[in-house]
Amino acid sequence: MVEMVTSLQPRLAVPAVVGRLRRIEGQACALNRMYEEGRSAEDLVDQIAALRGALLGLGLVIAGHEIAGRVAADPLRASSPSTRAAEASTLLPRLVRP
Repeated sequence: MVEMVTSLQPRLAVPAVVGRLRRIEGQACALNRMYEEGRSAEDLVDQIAALRGALLGLGLVIAGHEIAGRVAADPLRASSPSTRAAEASTLLPRLVRP
């Protein structure tokens, strides 16, 4: 099993994450409002695609930060940077699963 860091260290830039989370929240609220208004399936699917893209973008930012952190030299870890990168790269396929 791959060891995952439970806390992102050093921490991701808060505005980058919070801004994306707010955008996702707004898109989810818009989707709900559109559904309640009886908007067309085409409009709903377009909004779902936008929401999915925003979620993927956030996931890529977080996964990229984790991968970069694992590759950085850490004298306390016994594994090589390439081994740590391979371990962290398991995050990416989780983002693109259907």
